[in-house]
Amino acid sequence: GKSADEILLTNTPPAVFGEVSAIGRASKEIEVNIGKDDGLQVGHTIHIYRGNRYVGRAQVVNAHPRRAVARMLDIYKRSQPQKGDQVATQLS
Repeated sequence: GKSADEILLTNTPPAVFGEVSAIGRASKEIEVNIGKDDGLQVGHTIHIYRGNRYVGRAQVVNAHPRRAVARMLDIYKRSQPQKGDQVATQLS
């Protein structure tokens, strides 16, 4: 089995930055231009922002090598995500 450290590591995505490449129906899902090749996995949480304005948080539901689909988490949503918004796995 995996050690606790390994499990902890896989649940915490590396610091990766990208952007929103597409918006799904009703702005519930977004596609981002980062993916498995960047260390992103299903279940990871990503932050969406526009300049210095926080847009919200989303959870990865589908990860491909160079892109991922994430579902917006309503309780963190400040505004509607837009194409071109910045995405980060960690906020500095």
